[in-house]
Amino acid sequence: MDLYQIVEGSNQIMDDQFITMPTVLPVKPDGVPEVMKLRRQWVCWQLQFENGKWKKVPVDPKTGRFASPTDPSSWGTFAEAWKYYQWHKKQGIGGVGFVFTETDPFAGVDLDKCRDPETGVIQPWALEIVERLNSYTEISPSGKGLHIIVFGVLPPGQRKVGDVEMYDGRHYFTITGQRLGNSTGKLVESRPKELHLVHARFLGADYGDAARRHATTPGRHSNACVGNEKWEMLLQKMEGAKLTPADRKIIRALQSGQYGEVYRLLFTGYWEGAGLVRKQGRYKSQSEAEQAMFNRLARLTKGDPVRMYAIFRESPSFERAKIKNHRTYLVRTIFTAIDGLSWSPPQSSTCSRG
Repeated sequence: MDLYQIVEGSNQIMDDQFITMPTVLPVKPDGVPEVMKLRRQWVCWQLQFENGKWKKVPVDPKTGRFASPTDPSSWGTFAEAWKYYQWHKKQGIGGVGFVFTETDPFAGVDLDKCRDPETGVIQPWALEIVERLNSYTEISPSGKGLHIIVFGVLPPGQRKVGDVEMYDGRHYFTITGQRLGNSTGKLVESRPKELHLVHARFLGADYGDAARRHATTPGRHSNACVGNEKWEMLLQKMEGAKLTPADRKIIRALQSGQYGEVYRLLFTGYWEGAGLVRKQGRYKSQSEAEQAMFNRLARLTKGDPVRMYAIFRESPSFERAKIKNHRTYLVRTIFTAIDGLSWSPPQSSTCSRG
């Protein structure tokens, strides 16, 4: 290794003593969700003894040097991470890891010290989270914790309290592919509302307020059950929104990055041109194109419907006839994006609904 060397075997020399390295579970590549393997956001990791405890240090699978959760140049593909792990297990590489970014649809929940590695018994508080999120769940490298991956965006606030951590950017998780049970969490599921509730329950926000807020927020799966009166009320709350300097930064962010040209064309109203330059091909309609743009805005605004409305009002498409003649169309489109993060990539033809 270029940075530091872990001796072959289970011990590391520290201050003329042998420090026993903890045993870690091997990676099962077939258990890792395919939708995560598609992303070039993979690292390896190795154990390093610091301040009296072992830490999992991310490693660039291309160079063997330190990796950073904020430096994409130090990440690689899943294939690269898997290959490096296989070649360097005897030199201390413990497994592979996935980096969460602010531009992907993933969020991760890390539950520490909640599972008996000998019996597999899980503590009740952790089971509550597993059952509520009901998504891909795996056993951590130590065998004593759990990792849950969902599609969703975390609300502002704390990211770690006690044995519960939650991240959706600028952080990495070790990934084992050691799925919990025979079928639980085989797919990554869209859990935006449930993610907010778990965050409120375990990271310090008021659970009751979060539950009431989500109970009154219509979404993709409940659109048909919400009357026009409710949509009209929500629209009236958004219509008074004024564009802020932060909103202008979001507009710039929307039009930058790898797919910036697509979203620039969508925002300026050239939806057919956007369909010509995007990899997936043409949009079937302007409504489909607008939904794609709102899906992106939902991510950039952390699911704030007022900000999404204020930003879209700057687009020439805001003046089109369908929006003027069908008042609830726009608010339905906004909440569809917020509720489901519907731009998250499909995983299989049998993907279950949350």
